[in-house]
Amino acid sequence: MTITKIITSITMLAMATIIAPTITQAASHGGNAAVKKDKMAKDAMMKKDEMAKEAAMKKDEMAKEAAMKKDAMAKDAAMKKDAMAKDAMMKKDEMAKDAMMKKDEMAKDAMMKKDEMAKDAMKKDAMAKDAMMTSDYVIKSGDSLWTIAQGAYGDGAMWTKIMAANSNIDADRLIVGKTINLPK
Repeated sequence: MTITKIITSITMLAMATIIAPTITQAASHGGNAAVKKDKMAKDAMMKKDEMAKEAAMKKDEMAKEAAMKKDAMAKDAAMKKDAMAKDAMMKKDEMAKDAMMKKDEMAKDAMMKKDEMAKDAMKKDAMAKDAMMTSDYVIKSGDSLWTIAQGAYGDGAMWTKIMAANSNIDADRLIVGKTINLPK
């Protein structure tokens, strides 16, 4: 129900409450009835005006309260919006930092792997060069890689060098007559 309808209803109720008994009294008094009727009508009009003023004041007060609530709600919404924007910005910054850290970490890992691969390649190259600088040896009965290394290098512990250059042999089962490479 709108404020205007409420005011109209209150006004009509007040007029009915004031005028009806007054008219009834005027009719029962006979001679002064017209004078009393006019006075009562004036009193009723004054009462009506007074009630209309009160209703208008109430309406204005309610409108002010509604405007204040609206402003408060707008401020709350703006504050929430600002807070959400700040949160979003902080999350964005955090995600960017995390991404940069992961990128740096991945770059370091890649660099380390590259270095490892380069070292492995260098080792393989060195082993290949060593393998290329070999002499042939034919295995005899009673030979072991230890005795062959002792004879070729003067150190039996160098048998691992012979093993590395001959990956196709079994150190525990040397085949007599097989030719192996002795790296230099």
